[in-house]
Amino acid sequence: MAYLTSHFLVFTTGSDTLKSIPLKSIVYEGKESVEAYTSFMGRNPKVKFHVRKSDPVAIVKSGQHTSTSFLDVIDGVIVVKSDLQKTILEKLTQALERKEWKNDDSETSKKRPDEGFKASGAGIGGIIRRKKEKQSVASKQIDEAFDGDLESLMRNAKNVITLATKCKAKLSREDGGGEVDELSKMLEGMGIVGGVTKDSAGDNYTSQLAREINDWLIPTLHNKSKTSSTPIINVTDVYVMYNRARGVDFISPKDLIMGLEHAEKMFKGFKRKDFMGVKCVVGKQFREDIVASKILNWVEESGKTVDFLSKNLGVNEVMGKCIVEEVEGGGKLVRDEGVEGTKFFKNEFDRFFEQAGIKA
Repeated sequence: MAYLTSHFLVFTTGSDTLKSIPLKSIVYEGKESVEAYTSFMGRNPKVKFHVRKSDPVAIVKSGQHTSTSFLDVIDGVIVVKSDLQKTILEKLTQALERKEWKNDDSETSKKRPDEGFKASGAGIGGIIRRKKEKQSVASKQIDEAFDGDLESLMRNAKNVITLATKCKAKLSREDGGGEVDELSKMLEGMGIVGGVTKDSAGDNYTSQLAREINDWLIPTLHNKSKTSSTPIINVTDVYVMYNRARGVDFISPKDLIMGLEHAEKMFKGFKRKDFMGVKCVVGKQFREDIVASKILNWVEESGKTVDFLSKNLGVNEVMGKCIVEEVEGGGKLVRDEGVEGTKFFKNEFDRFFEQAGIKA
């Protein structure tokens, strides 16, 4: 009697003995590797196959533990009933073609070997440690994936910008007119702006960069004036915002300073200003006396903090502190440092001295 599973061929050799042959040990190179034949006079239908000598055969005896021996022959033959010969041949062939034992082998290889018990892995400390290890692995995988994707994105973005720049230049040479403007608007809508580079501009890099900075900075200052009473941007913010607008091919801080210097001289659309050591750019209509007047009006009735004045000026607190100290240095403000913090007041000492007839 024989039994067929997805992994073994099991058959009887006696009244109390079962033998099993792993299907992976059967040589299978096509349907011809397994054959059915009948002995003389049509008796004893058989199914014949070939087994590798090195593969073990498990021998199971009733009521005893499993023992293992090795086949001594290459040919394997099982005797079956005549009406089952064709069915067993088909089923055995199908099982050999599916090779389901390979799935078990791959799953086993994925499992980590048992490392045994470790004191460091016990208790709450062990749980926290294992959680940190998993987070570290996950973080590393995310970083690697992000770096790879970002590198690919930047590489492809450069190719797109190069192609767009060539198209724009070709249309300009052929007097494309509205098509050039349409292409520029389309690229800007996608967030792609082909910035001036040293490779593309050559000896004209400085002048072209200055023009590009000016064309970007003037509208930026104008937009800021809509939401702020004082259109001031420090150079650090200019660097970040401008490179973000370029999208790719970032320029260096040194190139930005150089571009700002040339743009100020060439176009006179903005001014560079230094507030207590902090370098800024301001609109060409900017006047320090107007800023000082605004601050004096805000502190007319009561003292105000740097935070309050910065918000009203529309600048960050660091920038606001520099502006207020600049006005204070001009003698128009005084400060009072108390438990509520530092507050600035209008300087009334000159008026007091004048009323008292005292010369300051």
